[in-house]
Formats: sequence, C-alpha cells, structure tokens
Amino acid sequence: GCIYVLHVASTMANPKLTKQDHQEVHVNGMRRVLQAVGEAGTVKRVVITGSSVACHDRTKEVGEQITAEDYPPESLRKYPYVWGKVETERTAWDIQKSLPDDPGCLLARLLQSASP
Repeated sequence: GCIYVLHVASTMANPKLTKQDHQEVHVNGMRRVLQAVGEAGTVKRVVITGSSVACHDRTKEVGEQITAEDYPPESLRKYPYVWGKVETERTAWDIQKSLPDDPGCLLARLLQSASP
C-alpha cells in the first residue's frame, strides 16, 4: 500500500470560480484525501501543500517574519481563492489536532519568511 501522500492539488485563482467552487476543490478535496489516508491504514506521512496567500499578511513590512498566525486580513479573504486556501489550512490543522499523538501524522505547512 501507499506509505506517503503528497496532496498538492488545487484550483488556480480564477474570477469565475466562487467560494463554493473553492470549498469543493480545496477543503472537501483535502478532507477526502485524509479520509482515504485513514481508510488505507498504511500511510506514514501526509504533506499538504499550501499557498503563500494563506500566510501572507500584506500589512507586514518588508523583512518582517511571517508566522502561522499571519493569516490574511478579512479584506483579502473576500477573494474566493484566498478564502479557499485559508480554509483548507485551517481545516487541516483542526483535523490534525483531533488525531492522537502519532509521529506518523504530520501535516506540513510551508511558511515564507524573510529571516535567513
């Protein structure tokens, strides 16, 4: 069986797509992947890629570090793509918190940082 899963699927930013479209592809798609992982019983590690729009607080000055708490302000989340990426990450973190402490359960998030 499969022992590693890299979930990198996503839609691109497209003004014709609605929040519902992004909910289905981003959030529900990620949930289905994690459900399949649980049902397989062989997966040791899951990596879910994110997007810089989900952790890019445009109010930061150049050179300031961006952290997991720096989700975009509500003004940017009005864009369906940004909303979908933020909700996917939040859902993944919520799912991860509900799992038992198991070193095989890892949800990775790439954070862009100005620090060396």
